[in-house]
Amino acid sequence: MKALLTLALFIPVTVLSGPTMAQTGTQTGVYVSQIGSDNQATVRQNTEAVSSFAAIEQDGTDNVAVIAQKGKDNRAQITQDGDAQLAKVTQSGMGNSTALIQQGDFKSEAIITQNGGKNVVNLTQSSAIASQYATLTQTGEGNIIDLSQDGGENSATLTQTGNNNLIKLDQTGGGNVTWTQTGTGLSSLGVSVDGSQTMIITQTKP
Repeated sequence: MKALLTLALFIPVTVLSGPTMAQTGTQTGVYVSQIGSDNQATVRQNTEAVSSFAAIEQDGTDNVAVIAQKGKDNRAQITQDGDAQLAKVTQSGMGNSTALIQQGDFKSEAIITQNGGKNVVNLTQSSAIASQYATLTQTGEGNIIDLSQDGGENSATLTQTGNNNLIKLDQTGGGNVTWTQTGTGLSSLGVSVDGSQTMIITQTKP
């Protein structure tokens, strides 16, 4: 039984004793908890990652979690419960926030990239019968993605470029959605996918 933990930290780090996201002042914090075997956790925070916090919790086997932070006041939390889950979060800018949960007995993957300020991602992937896949990219400020996937194999590729855009998506059972927002102030369309469907959504607003 083994677990691999890699920390590449270039400023003073406060290692917290519990999975809390709260932090004040100029501290930068990392929290890692791993139960099981062959899990890997990697956190990279450069000298610009002031007041940023990263948390990884993994329970199972062969899970991989990577968080890379560059900039101030970023928050990233990865929770994986199961086997062969893969999660990668990259944050560059100020005040970005990601909460990522993956659960299930099948391999799931989540790749999240945030560039800019005050972008938010809430992602939950949970299934006992199939893998789940999500690639989420935000560039700009004040964008929000709220994605939930469960049931049959789902795939979501969501991209936001601009400011103050919103995507809310629920998939339960074999959906494949590509959703692109470009512009400012684009609202969600209230999309819910139940069953094996493929959707391509493009929203543009100056």
